[in-house]
Amino acid sequence: MISIDIQFKEALHQYCLNSTREKIKRLNDLLKSNLIDLNSATKSTAGDKHETARAMIHIEQDNHSRQLLEAQKIMNLLTQINTKPKSFAQAGALIKTNKGLFYIATGLGKVLINNNEVYVISPGSPVGQKLLGSAPKDTVIFNKSNYYIEQVI
Repeated sequence: MISIDIQFKEALHQYCLNSTREKIKRLNDLLKSNLIDLNSATKSTAGDKHETARAMIHIEQDNHSRQLLEAQKIMNLLTQINTKPKSFAQAGALIKTNKGLFYIATGLGKVLINNNEVYVISPGSPVGQKLLGSAPKDTVIFNKSNYYIEQVI
């Protein structure tokens, strides 16, 4: 595992922003496509089939709208994060442990940056709550495993 530095952290943060932007764009495109499908659905001789198709498009549209709202919330959280170096685990901290790298930001899950796996986690997640407030040389116990804090940036 590499030694982490501020450039790595900034690249990670930029990756999270770009990934979320792409998701928002994809969801907006899907919503536009759903609207086109809904408007172009014409009555056929099989009226029930037509109504079922329209109902399915409405369900898809609702799902995409919910996903879009969630992605926009994530983007808002990410844009509020200060990437300056930290001395202890808090929102915006990149933490190197003996079990891997954790970035406390929002719940994006595992991402790959410069061939290194990083777990992008929410401060409210179970592991995030355990890590909050920890500093280098601390040990945090999560799920009966010891996480030794090697570095915080």
